[in-house]
Amino acid sequence: MEHEKGEMTMEKDLQNVIQDTFDKLTWEDLRKKSDVLTQRVVEGQEYSDLFPQLSQDIFAALYKGEPTLKEECPRGTELNRQHVETLMESEQYDSIRTYTTFDDFSSALACSDVMSSVIEEFKKNPPPKNNEGDGSDEQGQNGENNNPIPQNVIRQAIRKGIKKAEKNAEDREEAFAALGCGTDSAERGTMSFDDKQTLLDQWRKVQKMAKYIGKYRNLSTSARAEKISSTRTELCGVTMGDCVTRALPQELANLNHPVLQYDFFRKMQEHQLLQYELEVNEPTGMGSIVCLVDDSGSMYDENEAIARGVMFGLLECAKKDNRDFAVNIFSYGDSNSSMEIPQGRYTPQQMLELLSISYGGGTSYEEPLTFAMETIGKDKFKNADIVMITDDCCRLPDGFIDKLKKFKDEHDVKVTMINIGGYVDEESRKWVDNIYRDMGDETLTEVYKSV
Repeated sequence: MEHEKGEMTMEKDLQNVIQDTFDKLTWEDLRKKSDVLTQRVVEGQEYSDLFPQLSQDIFAALYKGEPTLKEECPRGTELNRQHVETLMESEQYDSIRTYTTFDDFSSALACSDVMSSVIEEFKKNPPPKNNEGDGSDEQGQNGENNNPIPQNVIRQAIRKGIKKAEKNAEDREEAFAALGCGTDSAERGTMSFDDKQTLLDQWRKVQKMAKYIGKYRNLSTSARAEKISSTRTELCGVTMGDCVTRALPQELANLNHPVLQYDFFRKMQEHQLLQYELEVNEPTGMGSIVCLVDDSGSMYDENEAIARGVMFGLLECAKKDNRDFAVNIFSYGDSNSSMEIPQGRYTPQQMLELLSISYGGGTSYEEPLTFAMETIGKDKFKNADIVMITDDCCRLPDGFIDKLKKFKDEHDVKVTMINIGGYVDEESRKWVDNIYRDMGDETLTEVYKSV
């Protein structure tokens, strides 16, 4: 009797997608972490007692490497089975799995989108509840559920949900890519579910800047490629070393001799091979970068987005070349924020912080230029140049201009101004070396090549 009682209390396996212990633990863990997922399950359970099982099947169908349906449908889950089959047979199924396979975050959100679509139909036409899940009360003959919702309507709901899920998945990947943590990013792999969700929520607040960030980062990448191709290597003499590709012909000839080849390897090991000495003539502007970004009231809205995009183009230049980068976002007086980014390797969180800073108000160049001089006074920034992104011109006191010009001479510093507004006061030419007013692609490519 005890054995029979134990069997009766065992929880039935009402899943249609074959799942192992790891799959089930992953699902339960996500339900605890995701408020949206939990909410969808609760909402759906008001209309169907088997909605939690349906949700878990949808998740498994999206997440698993090779999702497989059981040969026999568990009794009472015929409607769930039809929903899952509709999902797996839909046109978008294979394409959305490029985002969700083995990605618990994307699978959870995609599952939520599909569940939401099904719940919408349930709200319009509530199905009969099956509290036992065994088909005894609500089943018709042959175990079919007497669901009042036409099956073609349910199929449409599933397809609508999967289309929505695919679009949202594409948007998320674009956001992650813009934040520098695409699918191949090691950092993304270490981020928790909550961290990813927070990151996306923050990104949506500054998304208006996305098109400029992508555009100007692509320009900077192209400019860097041109910069590398224009690098010249010239022969300037003969030296000793261990580089086989630069070894003199007479040294390489020894490799064909059965005895002298050992002498060749000895010389190479002792860095005594005679080899060509090459001199690399790199384009100018390979030092650190100090970027000053105007965030005064006149920058809103479009100019602000353009300025942050240009800034990230400069940061991308620094990142590609392992150059230190410092930025100061300013308006007037104490309204400024700064950040140092070693070797230009910024995190998604740093990117969002730089995009979220907002001041407005008046404009003053003294504070950011003072920041630039103090930063360049540090050893790691001693070879830096200054790039200012602004939309107008702000006059400086004569005494400050003299101080700045003296600093530039002593530290061999150049100041570049990218003027989004287009108007340049002649006084600025006293302390600015290069002024760019045209925001076209050719001009910005020249800027990215010159810094």
